[in-house]
Amino acid sequence: MRTIRSALCYTLAATAALIASPPLSGQQYPSKAVKVVVAFAPGGGNDFIARFVAQRLSTALGQQFIIENKPGAGGSIGFEAGVRSQPDGYTLTLISPSYTTNPNLYKLSFDPVADITPIVQISQEPLIIVVNPSLPAKNIQELIALTKAKPGSINFASSGSGSVLHLAGELFAIKAGIKLTHVPYKGNGPALTDTLAGQTNLLLGTNSDVMPHVRAGRLRALAVTTTQRLPVELDIPSVAEAAVP
Repeated sequence: MRTIRSALCYTLAATAALIASPPLSGQQYPSKAVKVVVAFAPGGGNDFIARFVAQRLSTALGQQFIIENKPGAGGSIGFEAGVRSQPDGYTLTLISPSYTTNPNLYKLSFDPVADITPIVQISQEPLIIVVNPSLPAKNIQELIALTKAKPGSINFASSGSGSVLHLAGELFAIKAGIKLTHVPYKGNGPALTDTLAGQTNLLLGTNSDVMPHVRAGRLRALAVTTTQRLPVELDIPSVAEAAVP
């Protein structure tokens, strides 16, 4: 329950967006199953929060809310699938923070403002920098020193090129004055899997994604990206405490 509460309180700022005009007045909604498009692969933070909410909507409204994962291009493939769906109120799309950066990184075939209608912000969550325990770095300072000793030798996984996890990793490297090698995936789930397996060294993941593995000793948490420590994870220092802006 702690993980679920954390996910609801701190998950990546995600907005469920309805690609539709409202149902005709007088009709009971929903009168059939509703599809929820998730623009990333199963197993990541966006997928988790979508399934968490969909399960409760199904119970509350008496109709199935079915998750459909459409990963790729930093979420743009899934976002476009939502935009191109029938405007009948029966397709929802979970929007992640990368929706705001993708127009600057990809050539989109839709208007990211005019073609979608926001409904509600579900949650928000900071990122936590974690490493595979095989990496001999116990804190941010040791990570920086290790990387400077062998520039480019440490890689970091992300949910895709241009995703917020990718941009956050690059921003951290710039601020810390180090060089990290980026390894993109089609979602945070696969990126997390390979970091757990030691195929990649480092990941900036959401609290709900990484903390169960940190507590189990499968990952080591180095810092959280907020300016202050998280109230639910006081043992993890902030990046700012490591003198990285």
